[in-house]
Amino acid sequence: MLPVNLHLPRRHRRPLLFPPGLLALAWLLWLGCVALPQMRGMEKPQGILQVTMRPLHTSEYWQFVPPVYSSELQLAQFRQWQSTGFSGNPLVDYFGYQQSQIYAERLHADSTYQSGLKISFDSGATYASLVSAIDLLNVNNITTWWLDFQPRSTTLYAFKNKPIPDPGQFFCGTGYYSRHIPESYAPFSFPLAELLAPDWRNSTMLLLLMALLSTVRLGRRWRLG
Repeated sequence: MLPVNLHLPRRHRRPLLFPPGLLALAWLLWLGCVALPQMRGMEKPQGILQVTMRPLHTSEYWQFVPPVYSSELQLAQFRQWQSTGFSGNPLVDYFGYQQSQIYAERLHADSTYQSGLKISFDSGATYASLVSAIDLLNVNNITTWWLDFQPRSTTLYAFKNKPIPDPGQFFCGTGYYSRHIPESYAPFSFPLAELLAPDWRNSTMLLLLMALLSTVRLGRRWRLG
């Protein structure tokens, strides 16, 4: 038999574009920054709205609001109230919120200034229900409201007042009730702004550093041929 020269397989190593394990590291970073915080018990801190009620002096607001701690008859004569409420039951609170939203939109569009919104909170209602009700008033630009703590259940009353007629202008050209409202500008934002949030900042910087190192290595290999 003639000897057969077998060529050994040549081992050729191609340089990797990225360091080994980069994809696995990126997946772990995504798991730690996105998946884990969404699990139950690791939610982000929630904001708290502190409601501080100042004492109401009837001598100053007698023409805008009814007397403090009015009776049911006085409240019924003051406005035509559209009533809804929250009880603490998730299903009941869901429909109560939807009804409150409808009533708030109606009150915002009301031009007769004879209707009002009455939202009751039972003893089992949560603080989040009160915050959501006040938020509905802010969204619909309803700024006249008060909380009544005297009955057994807390009640939120909201209504609108007739606009004050313009009494004219002074010699300097300014009105008696005129006030300067500063123009607000939308905050500057760009699509990658979320990556600079505190939860993502360290991970984003680490990924950018690894990408920079990979670019430097590729540049060196390209120069060496």
